[in-house]
Amino acid sequence: MDELNTEPSNGEMQDAQDTATSLEPATRDFQELSLAEVVGQLVRHPVQAVAAMRQTLQRPVPDGTAGEDLPPLAITRSAPRGTAAPEPAFDWQTLQPLLASGSAFMLALLGSLILVTSNSPDSNGNLLLGAIPLLLGATLLAIIAARTYHFEPLPALALEEPPTAFSTGRAFVDANRLRIVLAGVAVIWALGSWVFNTRNQFTQVGVFCWIMSVVMLTAALIDRELNIGAAINRWATRLRDSVTKPVSFRITWTALALIVILLLGGWYRFGDLASYPPEMTSDHVEKLLDAIKVYQGARPIFFPNNGGRESFQMYYLAALKSATGVPFSFDLLKVGSGIEGMLMILVAFWLGRAVIGEEDRDLGNLTGVIMAALIATSYWHTLLSRLGLRIVTTPLVVTVVLIFLVRALRHNRRMDYLIAGFALGAGMYFCCRSGRGSGAIHARPVAAHGSSISGQLWRAGRGGGFCISSAWTLHAR
Repeated sequence: MDELNTEPSNGEMQDAQDTATSLEPATRDFQELSLAEVVGQLVRHPVQAVAAMRQTLQRPVPDGTAGEDLPPLAITRSAPRGTAAPEPAFDWQTLQPLLASGSAFMLALLGSLILVTSNSPDSNGNLLLGAIPLLLGATLLAIIAARTYHFEPLPALALEEPPTAFSTGRAFVDANRLRIVLAGVAVIWALGSWVFNTRNQFTQVGVFCWIMSVVMLTAALIDRELNIGAAINRWATRLRDSVTKPVSFRITWTALALIVILLLGGWYRFGDLASYPPEMTSDHVEKLLDAIKVYQGARPIFFPNNGGRESFQMYYLAALKSATGVPFSFDLLKVGSGIEGMLMILVAFWLGRAVIGEEDRDLGNLTGVIMAALIATSYWHTLLSRLGLRIVTTPLVVTVVLIFLVRALRHNRRMDYLIAGFALGAGMYFCCRSGRGSGAIHARPVAAHGSSISGQLWRAGRGGGFCISSAWTLHAR
């Protein structure tokens, strides 16, 4: 009998090589993948797939070099039936910060839920039980963020030499003659406002003098050429272009996320508004009486009854009554504060954009969306929005000040400083009386100066300035 041939034939060897080749991962550029392959990679290798997607989206691709220098991604194919599939590699070290942050967040959320349910006199013991996991989770989140994410300090602030060295007072006057004249005119307009707005009453002449004093002082301090004609022509050109150009809309993920967040925030603030809160207090009654006085023609600067209140909310309620026709009632108060709460959601998104800056727009949009979502679903801010009191304007005004203060420290533009100062002054007409959580407005001027000084220290490379700035911001809040 012939001896059996146990050596594999050429065909069998070729089949074995094909099988081995099919099991080896094929390296391809991420942009070459189909949608089905991208979804598969997100399921099998989420960390590597997301990293490759982010690098592909952020890296600019010049003309004629598409597909070059893009992150490769290993595409694995399913093993043939009867063959042991290779075990997927799972990078636990990469996911450690994410898992730790999620665990700390769940711990803080558990403590928050315990505190929310501890609203009865018999459940005071649960306050400590909820405070411990809440503080522990917040502390762990802060530690994880500090050890995981590293932010580069801002570049040193370039101090430009003045274009003209003023050796004498006469040279300074000659170079700034127009600004000095405008500042003097602003003082005259301010005196007119003080003279005509007497006996705690706004008058037409007094308000006009007040507005003109602000305009003249801004013109005296602004760091731009004062060419009113050119500014008017520029605005007219922009208006004409906006009218004549075809209107186009581009829906982005940021816009969709904001729409969803606003709808959710609107449901939180206006859902079943007539039932929660159910009844008015003496504060609500006093505000309605003052708003009725404004609606009937009174123009007080300050409302002295009920301990004294600022004037903005009363004028706002009277205007809201004229615009909507809703009678003076508890519902009008809650609708007014609910609208102000909705504005806070948009301002929170703006603050996120301002903090990150223009260096990374995607990160700025993401930060703004997260901040808007947190405000929209915040138990504290939802309560203020439904309460019908003017205290809801406090975080709104403080956030606007923070936005322009951050912009001023980042770009060193005088106009941002001026707008931040204007918002500081306007806040005195919103909610500035001390007590009942309103004292934050009083602390804002000190907080703004402290943040400005600490920002300059941070630019100079001293990390302690960041801690000082954070402390000032928390104190102002």
